[in-house]
Amino acid sequence: MCAKLRQITVTWKKPRPIRDVIDDPNAIHIGLYCITSKKGENERLIYIGKSSGGSGIRGRLKRHYEEWIDDRGGTKYVRMGIVETISKCDMNEIIDMAESMLIYDSRPSKNEKKKNTYSYVNDCILENRSYHGKLFKKVIDSRNHSDPDYLEKLKCNKPTISNKPKSPTTSNKPKSSTKTKSSDNKTNSRKSTPNESEMVFFNPDWNPF
Repeated sequence: MCAKLRQITVTWKKPRPIRDVIDDPNAIHIGLYCITSKKGENERLIYIGKSSGGSGIRGRLKRHYEEWIDDRGGTKYVRMGIVETISKCDMNEIIDMAESMLIYDSRPSKNEKKKNTYSYVNDCILENRSYHGKLFKKVIDSRNHSDPDYLEKLKCNKPTISNKPKSPTTSNKPKSSTKTKSSDNKTNSRKSTPNESEMVFFNPDWNPF
């Protein structure tokens, strides 16, 4: 059975144009992927997904491309993420948990589920490594996701990555700050109550890579 606090690492590969990944027969990857839209110097996260078998991420991207992806609003790029853990848990469960945490914390525009709540059995700390840039926080802690104030802050913060250097500021005028009042009706992400069907067991013969 999994430890109370899981530890997950996601190592992100370099971004590639989505068509390059779809056309690459070797891109049968099991794990996570994220899609961004880049226009000029600005790059925006639009989708996070997972694959745990079958045609892998390449097949998932091909389906997305047929259904909704186009180059309006910018060229689409893909980063693939290798998921690893020292916890003795089923990897499908770990990949799903990692996807849930990333969607909740970064709120991509094309993801419809897991933005406001998701179910899980154990708390988890996720570390992003390598080519994630500023798309994700370095470390994400699921224990923060049970705090309704944390969700309200995420809703108010939708960063866009810019590679353009900032111009030096010459004005000494102090910046004004605006506080956003949180709504009384807050959505909370809560743990699901563990039962026998939700408990995760380690399969020593399972190897995702």
